[in-house]
Amino acid sequence: MGDTDDGYPEIRLRLSKKEILQTISTPQTVPMMASDENSDFNILMSLLTQENVDYINSGVHFEDMWRGTGQYSEDALGREIEIFQGSNLFKVSYRGITYSWVLTDLDPRSVETNLPPNKNFIASCRPEERGSIENYSCTRKLTFENGINVQYRLKNEDIFAFREIDNYLTNKIESWKISDVSECR
Repeated sequence: MGDTDDGYPEIRLRLSKKEILQTISTPQTVPMMASDENSDFNILMSLLTQENVDYINSGVHFEDMWRGTGQYSEDALGREIEIFQGSNLFKVSYRGITYSWVLTDLDPRSVETNLPPNKNFIASCRPEERGSIENYSCTRKLTFENGINVQYRLKNEDIFAFREIDNYLTNKIESWKISDVSECR
């Protein structure tokens, strides 16, 4: 057990990749996980305050990316938006910077007045090796209403399985809930 960068208590858990793959309807979409199914899938869990949950879910912390302001403005670095690998995801990066980007399932150019909720932000990504955009990994974060925050990483080959992995993790976390403190004894 340790603390997150934000000072929240965190715990690292290892889950079975094999178990995750058995619950995913299309395991061929996760070749990296399937190629090493006997290893662990690591997640980082922390507990946030309700104030932080509300802030994260509001989408405000990605406002500059959505609106093209701050560092994403034309007066600063600007932003580049492209369809990600022929999918329904969008890759958003600072103009001319290839070493980090974010993935969304909503085109930021379509955001007019209301900020999209956090669920439209898919992951933040960076290359595994400097200068390589072919081998990258992405960090995905899920925030639940009860303050549980889950973070995990996927390699480029597995990024399109994030929804199924999210469902698996959501069901797993739900199964851990107790209805009465006496269940802990």
